[in-house]
Amino acid sequence: MSNRHDQHGSAHVIIIVGLVVALVAALGVVFYQNFIVKQSTTQTNTVSNTTKSDEVKTTVVSKEYCATYEQLCFTMPDTWKVVDLGQPTDGRLSGEYKIDRLEIRNETGTKVLGLESGISGIGGVCSDEDKSPLSVMSVYTTKLTGYADEWSDDRAYAVRVVSKGIDGKYHAGMYLTTAKELTNLGETQNCGFGYTPLISGKKLDYGNGAHGQLSFSSVGFGGTSSLPKYDTKTAAFDSLNTSDMNKAYDILRSAHYK
Repeated sequence: MSNRHDQHGSAHVIIIVGLVVALVAALGVVFYQNFIVKQSTTQTNTVSNTTKSDEVKTTVVSKEYCATYEQLCFTMPDTWKVVDLGQPTDGRLSGEYKIDRLEIRNETGTKVLGLESGISGIGGVCSDEDKSPLSVMSVYTTKLTGYADEWSDDRAYAVRVVSKGIDGKYHAGMYLTTAKELTNLGETQNCGFGYTPLISGKKLDYGNGAHGQLSFSSVGFGGTSSLPKYDTKTAAFDSLNTSDMNKAYDILRSAHYK
């Protein structure tokens, strides 16, 4: 009698143990399907989405514009515009020729660059005493060539420059230049924004074979009196490193003749 009870008890224990093992196994399968597999799928989707995001590229639509008389061309964003200021009325034109006076404006209508051709009457000597410290922050070799002389390199360069005034303040500008001192990055001495933004013209004809000079820049030419002042060189350069000013620099870099 005792042996029979022991056998039944052992059978019950075996059945219970079997049920526990089966239950644990079932719970393991459910956990794997609902947590491990699901987590793995989520991680895979995240990587896939990140990859697709990295592949998206911004397309910048651009257009070309050529100055009427100097025939200097450049590429600019399609949403920007060129405003022709017309011929000057201050008596500076003594002949029958006409000049270009253009403003390049961004989407909000703000002037970012100016182009003027047929500039004449620029004389005088820039002595060593008149030279000011210049920091050349960016230099790009353009397609424009044929300028070599005592003071000029053969090529024109698109530069971003910071000038330090006698008051210790800084000014910033970007422009085309052929000045030999501005063909390399770093510190130099030159006549600053008075003369370095001027390069020789090529296509506009005075009627006597002369072409005058041109300025394609953010600062004009002749001085810094109307430009913003900055307390540090870094702040001055940062003003040239905004989204719009980087686009303006690309315009200068694209300069070429028809």
